[in-house]
Amino acid sequence: MNIQEVRQQYPQYKDLSDDELGRALHKKFYADMPYDTFATKVGIRPEQPLKIGVEGLPSAIAETAKGFSAPSKFAIGAAGAINSMAMRLKQMLGRELTQQETQGLKEYQSLSDASGAAVAGDIGMNLASTMIPGVGLQSGLTQLAARATPRFAAPVVGAAGTGAALSAATQPVMEGETTLGHAAMGALGGAVGDIAARGASRVIQPIGQSEAVKKLLSEGIVPTPGQAAGAKSFIGRFEQRLESLPLLGDIITRGRTRAIEELNLAAVNASLPEKAKLNVVGRKAIEEARTIFDNAYRTALSGKEIPITASKLTKTVDAVRNDPDVFLTRDAEENLDKLVQQLLRRLPPSGKMTGEAAKSADSWLGGIAARYNKSLNAADRELGSAVLGLQKAFRSEIADVIPELKGIDAKYAVFLRVQRAAGATGSKEGIFSPEALQSAVRSMDKSRGGFASGNSVMQNLSDPAVDVLGKSVADSGTAGRALVGVGVLAGGANEFYGGPGYLTALAASPLLYSRYGSKYMVGGYPGQQSLAEIARSFAPYASQVGRATTD
Repeated sequence: MNIQEVRQQYPQYKDLSDDELGRALHKKFYADMPYDTFATKVGIRPEQPLKIGVEGLPSAIAETAKGFSAPSKFAIGAAGAINSMAMRLKQMLGRELTQQETQGLKEYQSLSDASGAAVAGDIGMNLASTMIPGVGLQSGLTQLAARATPRFAAPVVGAAGTGAALSAATQPVMEGETTLGHAAMGALGGAVGDIAARGASRVIQPIGQSEAVKKLLSEGIVPTPGQAAGAKSFIGRFEQRLESLPLLGDIITRGRTRAIEELNLAAVNASLPEKAKLNVVGRKAIEEARTIFDNAYRTALSGKEIPITASKLTKTVDAVRNDPDVFLTRDAEENLDKLVQQLLRRLPPSGKMTGEAAKSADSWLGGIAARYNKSLNAADRELGSAVLGLQKAFRSEIADVIPELKGIDAKYAVFLRVQRAAGATGSKEGIFSPEALQSAVRSMDKSRGGFASGNSVMQNLSDPAVDVLGKSVADSGTAGRALVGVGVLAGGANEFYGGPGYLTALAASPLLYSRYGSKYMVGGYPGQQSLAEIARSFAPYASQVGRATTD
């Protein structure tokens, strides 16, 4: 007898399901037989009872969720996040959750486990509710951490602290869970998110740019990674110590030398008249620069006449004598008068000097002023100042007729600094060091306090050059360098050349210390620094995302 025959025999049970009919007949006629055996004989498939315990939730919810659309699942996940925060608030107020509330939280959790859209809704609502206060809290905790931890660790500490606080405040504590456990997971997620964003920023731009590095890059000077990081930084000291290693040290030295040569080229080109550019350095650059200036002056002065009369020159001398900043002795005044008489003899009867003659007279005055200013006698130096005043007035007369000379003279003053640096002790074949350039800038500054205030001619280049490209490591060839060579790169004692670290560094160094590689390392390509800044600024938000994914 099967279930269909049973239904025909007992029509009064037509409203019952097969299982319900079978159970009724089993109870009435076959109670001594196991129901499963009876059901099998009559062809009834017993219905499974609904599991309402925790063990039955995942499969039941997953089955139910199959009929939901993705937006519906997202909305349910978002609602679950709000509900979780509300339940946590209730717990923090000292009230226990009811069985129904606990069951609801478990159902939401089961749905999240079964649906990516629900997870997205949960995380999205979590972030929408906590992002702004979380970022503010992280900023404050980072500032506090900076007072007690190394600077590089402060952001991670701030992110971890914020993640711990928010997770502990928003996630309800269920059976088998603890507030401390939620806080630990939040701290981990927050720290990982912060590290990921800052790590991305470092990948985009490995070495940060100081103001000095920015200035050098703007002048076409690309420092090596160690130079850009700073001579006293770990990277800077490490790089300089690596220079003592065979082959690898040669590659690094070439990279550092390249930056010095770029400084020389930038300095020479900064001193040239407008539109003039050179592609050489050293003595050849100095020679070619002189030729450029000679041609510039010759072009500017050619065919010009300067109206300079004796009466106009006398008025200029009287103005110099009456300058309150110049104190001339009687002997100095007599010498000044002699110089004026010699200058007057240079004036043609027509009262108009050719451009070439005027420039010659200007150079003559400058040479005399320089000699007096080098004297150890104070009276001579005062006379030198007076001659400089006379030269300044004479130049003004020339410039009124030939305005372009002002620009050429200003550039020539810069070139004189470069020329002195190229001839300094230690400048090999005219290639000067940052220190030599700085020395030339300082020694040729005749202003009062100009160098101290950073306003000397070309100091805007010499200062950053010394800061970034200057020498500093003092233990060359000693313990520090030996430790780097043997302990770090070799991978073991007596493996100075063949250690895996050394070979890896040797393989990577040609690219890393090329101009293109170093430019990438210091963020010298267009948009590179901006992109790195964006990634770095996103770190607090990435930290919040990391924390929300662990809740």
